Parts: sequence; structure tokens; C-alpha cells
Amino acid sequence: FYERREVKDLLAYLRVLQNPFDSVALMRVINVPHRGIGDRTLAELNRWAREKGIPPYAALQVVAETERDSPDGSPTSAHPFQKRTAEALLRFLKMLNELIGLAKTSSLSDLTDAVIDRTDYRAHIMSDEDGEERWENVQELRAVTIQYDELKPEHALASFLEDVALITDVDTMEESDTVTLITLHAAKGLEFPVVFING
Repeated sequence: FYERREVKDLLAYLRVLQNPFDSVALMRVINVPHRGIGDRTLAELNRWAREKGIPPYAALQVVAETERDSPDGSPTSAHPFQKRTAEALLRFLKMLNELIGLAKTSSLSDLTDAVIDRTDYRAHIMSDEDGEERWENVQELRAVTIQYDELKPEHALASFLEDVALITDVDTMEESDTVTLITLHAAKGLEFPVVFING
């Protein structure tokens, strides 16, 4: 279930809301659904962020600050993007920051609904041939989030993401007579008969 594309998309959104500096999750969702941020722009964003020694989310914030200071429409020494490209990036950043704010006050199911609504994710998947089936998977994921609604917003999202990471780790483990190398965090709750903690 957690390997399905639509489920991975929404989990990536939630991971970014928990930690906007999660570059892998950010790169997965920055143009899902399509919002005019192409592969060349993403490659340039990554290159420029690496050059500056900052994560992509911080690079987006620099673009926002630069646009506030000099909104004349040409690339500046502060960032390499044309005005139209910068605007697409900043629309995503604005939406992301609003959702990050919402994550601090909303229940997990309400937050999931907000992500689906503000990204227009339902329309995005319903355009596919198997849209109905994919939407059912989204609804199933949302049903799982309801189980965390009793927790305080500041704990619910983190707990949910930890549990999902644990489930996916267990699902990918092979039943074999071998040593399993995992983090202490992932081992928690798996009830191995013997655990060696090295280092």
C-alpha cells in the first residue's frame, strides 16, 4: 500500500510539512501536481542550492527575499531564475509555508485534507485511467490519519510519519537467516530477540 505512487506523493507532502529541509521529499512534490516547474528548473535549483551550500527549501526562501527586494523581472546575482520561473517556485513556497503553519494547529486528517485540497490532488489523479482506484488509496490513507487525530497537532504528524516509516521498513525486510542492519529508531517496536548497538 505504502509503495503506491499517490500514497508516496501525499506522504512526501506530509514529510515536507514536518521537515521542509527534507530535500528528497521536497523534490518529489515540488511539481506534483504539475505547476510549471520543469526538470531543467529543478536541476538548476539543485545546482544553485549546492553551490550556495544550502538545502533547496532555503534556496527557495532566498529567491523569495530577492524578489521582494528587486521585483524587476530579470535574473539577479542573488538567483538564476527568470521572473516566470521564480513566480512558479514562489507560488509553491507560499502554499508550502501556509501548510506548514496549518500543521501546527490542525488535526492530522484536516491537514491531509488541506494538502489534497490546496494541491488539487484529486483532479490530478482523476485524469488518469485508474483515477478511481488511486483516489480510493488516497481515501484509505486519510482513514489511517484519523487514528492520530486525538494527539496534539505538534505530535500527531511526527508519530504518524514514524509509524509509516516503521511499517515500510518491516514490509521490505526479507525473511532470511541474515543479520539485519537498521537504525535504533527503526528497530524500536520490532521485537527482535537480540539487538546489538554498535559505536
